[in-house]
Amino acid sequence: FGSQINEDVIRLLSNSSKWEGLVHGLDVAVKENILEKCSNYRFVHDMLQESSYELMDQEERREYHYSLGCVLLSNLPSSEDSDFTSLSYSAIDQINRSDAYARAETYAVRFAVLNLKAGRRSVEVFDFVSALSYLEYGISFLPEEAWETHYDLSLNLFESAGIACCGLAHAEKMKVFLSEIFRHANCLGDKLNGYYMLIRTMASFGSLDAATDKV
Repeated sequence: FGSQINEDVIRLLSNSSKWEGLVHGLDVAVKENILEKCSNYRFVHDMLQESSYELMDQEERREYHYSLGCVLLSNLPSSEDSDFTSLSYSAIDQINRSDAYARAETYAVRFAVLNLKAGRRSVEVFDFVSALSYLEYGISFLPEEAWETHYDLSLNLFESAGIACCGLAHAEKMKVFLSEIFRHANCLGDKLNGYYMLIRTMASFGSLDAATDKV
């Protein structure tokens, strides 16, 4: 969770059998002056956080992140129309940090959906760096035949990734995402936003003729 963890997250984790001893462990760390407790538990120094994390090997880290993320996800509404809360961010951040450990799971499509929500929410507040990170994770969770089996999700992820790249002026990376849309989209209407992004971005770089040629 980084350098600190809030009590709402601790409460949810403690309700899980795997993490029922969490509060005791945190309190022991407070007594040992590793953590301090204010409104949240937090490391007293960044070096202590880094050293504690380094005690685990890579596979252990992935497993812990995945376990934490799944417990938090179990406390979220399963509906795709549900609000995206701070707990949603905490959950998907943990899943993303589990790396390939989570991609082999049957819940990978749900992880892709949550990353799409996080990416879109980040775009809304103009945090394009975070948005692109979430959207790239979301794309990485898509199954191999996603354009056939999860068309709308694939279209939305690649289109949103293009928007994030546009906000960052990453023209070449944007073209990579848009090329996937142009290759797989079922109709012209699904390509229009991509063409608009391409023309606007290329025009801003003084390459309008090249952009219109691609269209």
